[in-house]
Amino acid sequence: MGRSQTMNVANGMKAAIPLIRQSRALLPGAFQKHSWRCSLLASRCFGSGVREPSFLQDRNEKDDIITTLMDAKKRQGLTFDSIAHELGYTNAFTAQLFLLQAPLPASAAPKLQEILPSLPPSVIEEMQKTPNRRFDVDIVQEPSVYRLMEAVQHYGEGFKILLNEKFGDGIMVGTLHALRRVVT
Repeated sequence: MGRSQTMNVANGMKAAIPLIRQSRALLPGAFQKHSWRCSLLASRCFGSGVREPSFLQDRNEKDDIITTLMDAKKRQGLTFDSIAHELGYTNAFTAQLFLLQAPLPASAAPKLQEILPSLPPSVIEEMQKTPNRRFDVDIVQEPSVYRLMEAVQHYGEGFKILLNEKFGDGIMVGTLHALRRVVT
């Protein structure tokens, strides 16, 4: 599979679906060895269909939606842990949902609406779209984030060889759960 085809798979594009099917037929052993990767790719590509992209380009518009989400969470007196537990997700993924950095699965939308009834349907709809992820350069000035970056810079090579040993060569799909499985 070429680099551009792999990028299509990672982005969940329709064009990748036949490639996944072809790869499964040609390399069944590789798919068994790395089944967690394959099921993650398959769930992203097949699970909820093709997602509508978010067209939030204005940072203020995105910030308004994030503020609406955080206000609804605060009004209900909930934490990311409690919301994550109700949705069946990790607290890290739930925080990413609230920052519009990860798409809300359609199957979880009714449950989130139930947990936070004050959320307008338009916010739930926006959360289900493929987000425009951006890096805010100011975030590195936040001391906690800066220290995390220091840890990755210092221990990153060690984490990488542990990931390669446990999961094979490639790019880790960004989950802290996988890293926790490697380190512990």
